[in-house]
Amino acid sequence: MPGPRSLAAALREADDGALARLFALRPDLIHPVPADISQLAIRATTSPSVSRALDRLDAFTLQVTQVIAALPDPTTWDDIADALVALDANDVRRAIAALRARMLLWGPDDGLHLVRVAREAFGLHPCGLGSSFADSRRLVAQYAKKPASLKKVLDEAPVEARSAVERLVWGPPVGTVPGADRIVTVETARSPIEWLLAREILVASDRN
Repeated sequence: MPGPRSLAAALREADDGALARLFALRPDLIHPVPADISQLAIRATTSPSVSRALDRLDAFTLQVTQVIAALPDPTTWDDIADALVALDANDVRRAIAALRARMLLWGPDDGLHLVRVAREAFGLHPCGLGSSFADSRRLVAQYAKKPASLKKVLDEAPVEARSAVERLVWGPPVGTVPGADRIVTVETARSPIEWLLAREILVASDRN
């Protein structure tokens, strides 16, 4: 059975106990009392209300929220578990339950949605990650599937190329390079940036 198609639909499917818990966790949603579920859904996604809800999360749950914000929307429990593989799965499930109880996260395990304002609260690059190109670039997909292959390529990279990657890892994951969308091959690459572009370690996201 497909899950709800909107937060309002998810609220309509919630039982009395779930709604009572939501109002206990986010009392601003019921003062004043909303006229109907649609108004409640709108109020639950306003910036002030979502910000208050995020501020009341514990550090671990906020960390899980940031990771979800870095994943595509919708995401799945399996994707979240893979992204947080170093953490205890039961702790992650408790964090997800806490987000669901607050209606910051809604939907079934195979179609989880983080409300837009919560996603935007972590900025353009949650967890310091850039855009994913694994679905559109062959080498990027290979690196995502076999991280060891990326390490092997980077081990052979010129010093300047490795330095450029390190700056992107520890700083904003994007940069500006004139003509970055030009076609560069391994044979024609002449600079450290072209070396990275030719091997799809760097990928042009738009025209520069």
